[in-house]
Amino acid sequence: MLRRPYILACIALFPLAISTLLLYLNLSRLLRRELVSRERQIREVEMSHIVDTLRTRVDSAW
Repeated sequence: MLRRPYILACIALFPLAISTLLLYLNLSRLLRRELVSRERQIREVEMSHIVDTLRTRVDSAW
């Protein structure tokens, strides 16, 4: 008789566990996408800075 409450609790909590796992996976995917986007923006700014520096050096050399 003691096993039944545990089985019922497991059955009741299983959907909650699955939905929590899916929420975690969705948030992980969203955060990873945001991180990639920010890294791309940082690279673009750095490349722009490098290009501007090189242009300035080339212009001053002429």
